[in-house]
Amino acid sequence: MTQYELKQGPSTVTFDIKHNEGDSPPHNEAVSVFQSKNHGLTLLSITSWYICCYPRADGKLYQIDIYQLNKINGSYQVSTLFLGKTGLETYGFEGNTFDEAGHSHYDYKNISSLTQALKAINY
Repeated sequence: MTQYELKQGPSTVTFDIKHNEGDSPPHNEAVSVFQSKNHGLTLLSITSWYICCYPRADGKLYQIDIYQLNKINGSYQVSTLFLGKTGLETYGFEGNTFDEAGHSHYDYKNISSLTQALKAINY
């Protein structure tokens, strides 16, 4: 588990992110705050792991996490929110697959693509 601290205006948000096992240590691609239409302030996290090698897939495995920020007594509390309930693929792979397709693509590798997708579904 990794602990992060994020400054949002005069407030500081501290949160933990659990990582799944992979072939490399997890790497945080991005962490950002997003103003959701229906859920208020949310924290977005994109984590990746490099996995390899032939005969397995070779590339990056991605995971997105969405956390709700609740303001209680002047500070923010973080809770997990809507993993898998957004309709978005919360896990994905980008790289060589060594099968008929040959390559796999994942859409949400950065905050910009993730926030565009969340806005498109009126999250």
